[in-house]
Amino acid sequence: MTSAVQVTPLTPPGTAAIAVLQLRGHGAWARLREVFHRPNGQQLPEEPDFARVWYGTLGEGEGHGDEVVLSVTSVEPPIFEVHGHGGPRVQRWLIEQLRGTVAAPLPAPHPAWELVQYAPTLRMANLILEQTAGVRPSACAVRGAELTRIGLHLIHPWSVVLAGPPNAGKSSLLNALVGFQRAVVAPIAGTTRDVVSFTTAIDGWPIQLSDTAGLRDSWDALELAGIARAEAMLHDADLVLWLEDPSEAEAPPPAGLANVLRVANKADLAAATWPTDIAVSAHTGAGVSLLLELIVRRLVPHPPLPGEMIPLPPKSR
Repeated sequence: MTSAVQVTPLTPPGTAAIAVLQLRGHGAWARLREVFHRPNGQQLPEEPDFARVWYGTLGEGEGHGDEVVLSVTSVEPPIFEVHGHGGPRVQRWLIEQLRGTVAAPLPAPHPAWELVQYAPTLRMANLILEQTAGVRPSACAVRGAELTRIGLHLIHPWSVVLAGPPNAGKSSLLNALVGFQRAVVAPIAGTTRDVVSFTTAIDGWPIQLSDTAGLRDSWDALELAGIARAEAMLHDADLVLWLEDPSEAEAPPPAGLANVLRVANKADLAAATWPTDIAVSAHTGAGVSLLLELIVRRLVPHPPLPGEMIPLPPKSR
């Protein structure tokens, strides 16, 4: 071989139908041309073609070895995948063939393999799996803190709380954000007495939206209990959507909240006369798409780059 070949199992060790091995390095294609045999007896081309797939056998000596599928996932840098039969012994044998050296016993499964089954979205599953190969920790303390926060939400959604005075349209906006009637809507102030939550995904990021009771002075014991729950959730939320009705008096959000988007709802009826981050109409849908984008920007201002190490959260369910 002209240079070292890096072989990385993409499937966890254990009994399985299929094992997937990734090859990297500029000597990888040369090694594949030595040990991969096509059914028609022809050798692989001198240079790989992106996205090409071949079926054949892998092993020293033509006519001997395991049936595999070879795919080209990248030409520069050279990255290839070999899909063969699963099982620890077969995986180890395939690695030996690809490296041209005796392979060490397969290591214990990476912690990411245990977490991926809890990933709530495909995007989160891919981020978890990326941690199994070629990641590097951030040298920047601020960036490291951002990635740590993202790691906490790989299997648990971000908490986004809709709050504000009664009858500001929180329940209507929740329904508009999730795309169906999740919360009961009525023109009577104080309709929402308890927290109504729904977990969804925005651009692949898992998010739990929670509609809360309107904050106001009240003598009703049941409404007061809902208000107490709403106030407690505000300070634990990753993001607060503070809704106000522009036709009513200004009702600014409580002081001390870490991350707040000030939303003027009912924009189809009136315009806010005080500073807001965005104006929307839950009734017509105006501004809702932009609000979804703003939510993601506030929660994940700088998405992980390829190869960045995201600290994995402890497995819990």
